[in-house]
Amino acid sequence: MAKKNQHQISHENLFSIVAKKDRDAYNNLYNQYCGILYGIALKSVECVEYAEEIVQLTFLKVWNGIEEFHSQNCSSLVWMVQLHIDVITDFLDIKMIDYFTDKDGFPKLKKIINEK
Repeated sequence: MAKKNQHQISHENLFSIVAKKDRDAYNNLYNQYCGILYGIALKSVECVEYAEEIVQLTFLKVWNGIEEFHSQNCSSLVWMVQLHIDVITDFLDIKMIDYFTDKDGFPKLKKIINEK
């Protein structure tokens, strides 16, 4: 039996498949969301290296906690963005980088990070 094309699966169903630790579904999820999350991270931290690290940390958190998605009352994109914002703020706290939260709830740096 042929595998169903992952692109034909709804986001919520894709999350259900990822919750079963299906790596192909996880890769598909990554490909669908990495650009959005990278853009958010880069806008928040203004540092390519940190933005890339934050995206990786977010997807690790998704892989380890995707079962929590089904208990949430929101879309997959909203859940991922909320999780991503938590990862960004945790990352900035760990790095002891000062930030504030803008009117939309996104973290913003108080000063620009120098690229390495």
